[in-house]
Amino acid sequence: MRGAATLLLALAAIGAAVPASAQPPLTHAEARRLPPDRLARRVFGDLARTLLPVPLAAPNGWGGDVLRDMLFLTPAQYAGEAGLCATDQLVVRFEPVGPLDGADTPVRARRMELSTEYFVRDLGRIVAPVPAEDDEEEQRREERACAAADPRSFTRIRAQEGAIVVQGLRLASAVIRAAREGRALVPIACRLDDSEREASLQPDCLADIAALRLDRVNLIGDCYDPAVPGTPCFDLSDWSTQLRIWVRPGSQEPVRAAIERVIIIT
Repeated sequence: MRGAATLLLALAAIGAAVPASAQPPLTHAEARRLPPDRLARRVFGDLARTLLPVPLAAPNGWGGDVLRDMLFLTPAQYAGEAGLCATDQLVVRFEPVGPLDGADTPVRARRMELSTEYFVRDLGRIVAPVPAEDDEEEQRREERACAAADPRSFTRIRAQEGAIVVQGLRLASAVIRAAREGRALVPIACRLDDSEREASLQPDCLADIAALRLDRVNLIGDCYDPAVPGTPCFDLSDWSTQLRIWVRPGSQEPVRAAIERVIIIT
């Protein structure tokens, strides 16, 4: 992709005349000796070679075809939980530097944003973990498996940490599995704001839960709903549905759930 390649070249040089691949490896002595601006160019030239560009989305009609941002991912690494990998997402924001001319509008990088995201390499290992006989060897296998996975090929999950992703997926998996068997594992409400009232099972709620696919979940977080004081909960969202599961304090036992369809306005 021409745009991504252009930005990678820009990061690799950032004003330096010699490409990073032609420079000798950086040393501690050189890092101490270089002025700050040259040191920044030297380091980011090396880092640029590790970034994986995410293909640009098609124009959506908002703001024309002007390049507004680009996404890059770092190679995947083991997230500390079997079956789960992590990647760092770098978002580069641009601003126009000349007359607006659609896709030909010249732009320059304005700022960068960095965040860690997760993706499920092996859902079975997460929802039905198998104790490892050799923890060190198991970790090495997980590290190799994550290193071989392209994070662009998976749905990436925003979460504060890998442990929250695993806990949320395990809870949701149990609730979804029961729904697909035609039963409710816990009382279910059909709206998130119905949580303060007695939850009751409704057929359409069960169908919505049964239709939820964990491989499309892109946001998982722990929560504390003031309407249900003293009961921690987990939120899971895909592009169209939000599922909330409350758990018994001090355990991972689900006690109730609520699901709500999200209306997306385009």
